[in-house]
Amino acid sequence: MIGGTISENNKIPEKDGLCFRVIYGSGNTLEAFMKGHLLEGWWDFIKASQKYPNLDLSPVLYRLAEELPRHAELTAGDDLFKKVADVVLHSRDVELPELVRENLLNWLENWEKWAWAATQTAKTREKDPNEKDKAKALGASPEDMAMLLKFTAFWTSRTRQ
Repeated sequence: MIGGTISENNKIPEKDGLCFRVIYGSGNTLEAFMKGHLLEGWWDFIKASQKYPNLDLSPVLYRLAEELPRHAELTAGDDLFKKVADVVLHSRDVELPELVRENLLNWLENWEKWAWAATQTAKTREKDPNEKDKAKALGASPEDMAMLLKFTAFWTSRTRQ
């Protein structure tokens, strides 16, 4: 997975990623990729949600998986994924607890910063014949975030069971 430079003091290494694969009984699969440095923020979100045993996150995560790729784009610093998610979260009848909401939005913000940096690195590499084979920014598209949200919905629903 491509790293990237978010700021002078914040450089993300390459080859630091995770792949989650769920194989359903029907043979369908769900595959999601996450850069390793994002795991801690994702886990903070999961732990925050576990403090509320009656909280079912699956519906909101599936809704975010549907809405974010349609309404948000990767930008250099506009935090559109965080902003769109916040609007979706506030439009629900049931509010998420503040701790859960805050951790989810922080994770999305950090993902977007990395995804932007990774896509810019990939664009630079596409122009260099020696680096062209390393140019794919795996896990850095809005659709990849949707898959991560679907995996998270699966994870949270299974841990509740």
